Amino acid sequence: MADAKMQVSGRRGDLIALPCVAHGYPLPSYRWYVQENGQLRPIVSSHRVSQLEGTLIIQQATVADSGHYVCLANNSLGEERAHTRLLVTAPLSTSMSPVVQKIHVGRPWVINCSVSGHPIHGVHWRKDVDVLSLDGRVSQISRDVIRIDPVQREDRGMYQCIAYNDQDTAQAAVELTLGDDVPEFQETFEEQTIQPGPSLSLKCVASGNPLPQIVWRLDDAPIPENHRIRFGDYVTKDGFVVSFVNISNVKTEDGGDYRCVANNGVGEVSHESRINVLGPPVVVRRARNVTVVAGDVLILRCPVAGYPLENIHWERNSSPVNNLSINSEEKPVKIIFKEIWPYQCFI
Repeated sequence: MADAKMQVSGRRGDLIALPCVAHGYPLPSYRWYVQENGQLRPIVSSHRVSQLEGTLIIQQATVADSGHYVCLANNSLGEERAHTRLLVTAPLSTSMSPVVQKIHVGRPWVINCSVSGHPIHGVHWRKDVDVLSLDGRVSQISRDVIRIDPVQREDRGMYQCIAYNDQDTAQAAVELTLGDDVPEFQETFEEQTIQPGPSLSLKCVASGNPLPQIVWRLDDAPIPENHRIRFGDYVTKDGFVVSFVNISNVKTEDGGDYRCVANNGVGEVSHESRINVLGPPVVVRRARNVTVVAGDVLILRCPVAGYPLENIHWERNSSPVNNLSINSEEKPVKIIFKEIWPYQCFI
């Protein structure tokens, strides 16, 4: 009967011995084989591999030496076999390069984790410490490869691959940063008609890289901050800039065209809607002088509040401007001229 260890393990570079002992008379002889694809291949002695009686000795073991070994002991009366599984381990190692990668929003991104060592039981993927969620846009192409297509703003962050086996783990990380991106509004406000007295809050939410700054204007003029008007902004965890203007005890003169403008140096975007406050017509501020190049389109605003407005008419040099009276249902406070003259608006 031949006797051998069922499982032997060692580290890469070690000297590993696979013992095999058989009892019988005449004394048995020994031969070792390795099983490959269901076939037994004889072990050939070399500078690394030798046999001492029934023991197979492997010097400077490599991961490739791992496998299923068979010891065959025989004499003139018969033969016996013993099976040993050899596992040669190597420290796990992972790497991802470069460690910081910049990708533009809308483009695909492939993350490749190079894993070495033995055995490798699997690879875990994480984003910002949490388990990476896979969906139709974020997919695992193979054990070592993740593809994101297209990249979105929320994808920026730290990605980790963690290789593991029963005795060892190794991890590598890469940071995804976003390329420059023009501002884009994620949320804006709509036209409203309100009574005087209550509070009013307007909000604009913008994204972009670098983060945009948002400023507010009323009828193309900066909005002064006072005891009734307050501004604020903050950045969400998703990287959106939230800007708001709060107006308490709304008055008729607070009505007009409100605009939020987001700018980050890469680009600019603006949103405008009218806030109508019920009340009689009132001129809320002096119109500003405007200088333009001859032939350009000039937009003039009549700085008037109140709602509803039945009619606004314009004069140039004390003479009525024909065919430019505007019905109040068509944003009465904005008008476009293609000539340059002193204009006046009357309510």
